[in-house]
Amino acid sequence: MSGKSYPYYFIIAALIAAFYNHYFIILVIFLIYKFKRKFHYKPLLIIITILIISFLSNYFIKSIKPKEEVKGTVIEVNDYNLVVKSDVRKYLIKTKDSYEVGEILIIKGKFIKPRGKRVPHGFNYKNYLVSEDIYYIFDKPEIKSKGINFLYYPYIFLNKYLDIYPKHTKTYLKSFILGINEHNLDFKYASRNLQISYLLSLSGIFIYGLLGIIKKIFFYLDLETNKQDIIIILILLLWTIISGFKYVMLRILIITLISTISRRLDLKLTRLDILFYAFILLLIVKPNLVYSIGFTISFIVLTLISLINFDLKISNKILKGYVLYLLIYVSIFPLIINMYNNIYLLVFLISPVIILIYKKGIIYLFIGILLMPFFSLLIEYYLIYFESLIRLLSNLKLNIIMPSFNKLSLFLYYLILIFYLTNKSWLNKNIITYFMLLFLVFNKAYLNPTYRLIFLDVDQGDTTIFITPFNEDVVVVDAYGDVVKVLHKMGVRKIDYLILTHSDNDHIREANNLIRDLDVKNVLVNPYDEYNLVSCNEISITSNNIILESNFSIKFYSPNKNYYNSNDNSLAFKLEYLNNSALFLGDVSKEVEINLVKEYGSKLESKILKLAHHGSNTSTSTNLLDTVKPKDIIISVGLNNIYGFPHNEVMEALDRKYKVYRTDKDHTITYISLDKWTKTLKHYQNYIIYYIILEKKKGRFYG
Repeated sequence: MSGKSYPYYFIIAALIAAFYNHYFIILVIFLIYKFKRKFHYKPLLIIITILIISFLSNYFIKSIKPKEEVKGTVIEVNDYNLVVKSDVRKYLIKTKDSYEVGEILIIKGKFIKPRGKRVPHGFNYKNYLVSEDIYYIFDKPEIKSKGINFLYYPYIFLNKYLDIYPKHTKTYLKSFILGINEHNLDFKYASRNLQISYLLSLSGIFIYGLLGIIKKIFFYLDLETNKQDIIIILILLLWTIISGFKYVMLRILIITLISTISRRLDLKLTRLDILFYAFILLLIVKPNLVYSIGFTISFIVLTLISLINFDLKISNKILKGYVLYLLIYVSIFPLIINMYNNIYLLVFLISPVIILIYKKGIIYLFIGILLMPFFSLLIEYYLIYFESLIRLLSNLKLNIIMPSFNKLSLFLYYLILIFYLTNKSWLNKNIITYFMLLFLVFNKAYLNPTYRLIFLDVDQGDTTIFITPFNEDVVVVDAYGDVVKVLHKMGVRKIDYLILTHSDNDHIREANNLIRDLDVKNVLVNPYDEYNLVSCNEISITSNNIILESNFSIKFYSPNKNYYNSNDNSLAFKLEYLNNSALFLGDVSKEVEINLVKEYGSKLESKILKLAHHGSNTSTSTNLLDTVKPKDIIISVGLNNIYGFPHNEVMEALDRKYKVYRTDKDHTITYISLDKWTKTLKHYQNYIIYYIILEKKKGRFYG
C-alpha cells in the first residue's frame, strides 16, 4: 500500500474522534502503528492549526444566540418543517403554513435548542440537526413572506419544469437532481427494510453513474481531456449549487477537483492521498460534518477499500462488483445495524441485483428522458415495476432483528475487520473472531447479568421496561413512543408481560406494534376499558392478582371496581425485586389513591414511586406520599406539554423531601442492580466489581 499523506489523515481523524465520532478511533490506532515512521510533523501541525481555526470559528457562530426576529431564505421544505438560512446560520421552523424554497421570510418568535439522545441507543436529533448546521428551532412563530431570493430562480425553474413529467418519474428526478425526497411512505418503509433507502436520494452511485455515461459520450465525440475536465467540473459545480450544497455533491466535486489538479500537474497523488485532502477540505468548509452519519459511512467505506492489501484479480466485472459490494457492506455493517437494527436475509443476493437494475436501467433512462421528455412514459412503467419489486421483496418478511453495537463492540469490530482485510489470505484466523463477535452482539441481551428498570423518555406518554438478568423475564408497562425501536436496539425479542394500565392513547399507542413485532406472551389489561388490540393472550387483571416469578413479583392493588372513568380504572401495582420496589399508579385520581391507602396502608411502601397522571394536580395526594414513603419519584412528562404537567401544586407538595426525576429534563431514567452471587462469573468480572461497589453505596445505579 502506498501513499504520501494518509498517516496524517488518521492522526487528524483521531483528534476529531476524541471529541466527536468514535467510529474513527480504531482506524487511527492501526495506521498510527503501521506508519509511525512516515510522519512529517510540520505539515501535520499546519493542517491541525487550520482545522482548529475552522472548528473554533464554527463554535463561535454556534454560541451566538439568535434574535427574536430573523430574516432568511427557505432552503428546504419537509412536511411542516422549514429550513431557513440567515447569513451563515440555519434555523428549523415548525409551521403548518405552506412556503416554497427560495421565499424570503421574516420570522418572529422564541427559539429553543434541539434535544439530543433521550433513550438507550436512540436517535440523536440534536447531532443530526447540527450536522446540517442547524442549532435552533422556532416553534410556530409569526412569519411574513417578503418575496423570492433571486439566487434560487434556477432551483425554482427546474422544480417547476420537472412537474411536467409523470408521477413516479417526477419523484425520482426531483430526488436525484434537487435532493427532494417525495416518495410514498410505504415505499420508503419497503426500501428501509431492504436497506437500500440511500438509492432514493441524491447518492454517489447515481452521480458517478451519470458521470460515467457522460465520459462515454465524450469518448465517442473524441473530446479533448482538458475540455472534458472543464465540462464535468462545471456540471458538478452547478449541480452542487442547485442541490443546496448537499454533502454528497460537495464530496464528489472536491474529489474531482483534486484528482484533476493532480493529473494535470503530475502530482502523482494516490487514491488515499486524494481522499485525505478531500476529507480535510470538507471539514474546513463544514466542520459539523463530524456529526453526520453519511460522512462517517463514506469515510469508512473509502478508507477500508484503500486498506485492502490484496487486489481483486477478478476478470468478470459483475463478479468483481459483487465482491466489492460485499466488502463495502461488511465495512459499514455496524452503522447499518445501528440505523435499522435488522438484517434482510437475502441482502447479499438481492441488493447487488437491485443496484445493477438501478445503475443499468434507471440512470440510462433518466438521461434519455431529460433529453427527450416524450419518452417519459417508458420509464414511468419501469419505475412502477421497480417499486412493485421492492414492495414484494419487503413483504417477504425476511428480516432478523439485530441489536445495536455499543462503543466497545464497535471498537472490536473494526479492529478485527482491519486485521482481516490487511491479511494476504482470504481465510485467516481473524474471520473466526469476526463471527464470534457478531454472535455475541446478536445475543447481548442474554449476556447481561443485571436487573434493569428503565423509565423511557417518550414525550407526553408512558413506557417503562423491566428486564431481569440474562433476559430471563421482560416486563413492559404501557407502550408509547419508540418502545419497539428501543427494545430492538437492546436485543430484546420477547416480552413476558405487557401491562397496559388503561386504554388512553398516551399509554397504548405502540401496543399493537409490540404485539406484532415481538413475541408477547401475556397482555395484562384492566377489565373495564376497551383496548382494541390485535390477536394476543389478553388477560383481565383486578386487585389482589399476583405475578410471582423466581426473581421478581408484581402485586396488583387496583382496580377493585368499575369507576366508569378510564384514568381511575388504571391498573395500580407494585414491582419488587432484590431490595428494590416500585409503585405504578397509571393515571388514577386522588379518590383512588385515598381508597388504596385505606385498603392497603403500609403495603404500598416503595423505594420508587411512578407518579400518577404525569404530575397532574388531579393526582398525588399528601396521604399517598406519606404512606408510600418513596426515596425517588419518577414523572413521565413531555417537554412544554399543552397540559402544563407537572402542575405547580404537585411540585410544591414534593418540595425537597424526595429525589425527583422528570423525563422532560432528565430524559430516560435507568436503575441497574446486581446481586452478589454474580461475582463468580469471570466473564463479567469488571462489570460485577463496578456494580457491586454501586450496590454497596446506593443499592442501585442511575444511568
